[in-house]
Amino acid sequence: MSRLSSACLVAGLLSSGLAGAAMAADDSQDKYAWLEDVTGDKQLGWVKEQNAKSEGRLAVTPQFKAM
Repeated sequence: MSRLSSACLVAGLLSSGLAGAAMAADDSQDKYAWLEDVTGDKQLGWVKEQNAKSEGRLAVTPQFKAM
């Protein structure tokens, strides 16, 4: 393998490792990670609240009333 090919391979592997580490760090910053448990009481309560807000806003529109 040529030096250039080897250098490109190493650079690619290093950059993919760094990207993976950055993505893992972002997961710990996700303020909605707790919603991943889709069967939890707290999570289902939050979803019901959000649905009620959305329905309240949509219910007053002519398009929603026509459905």
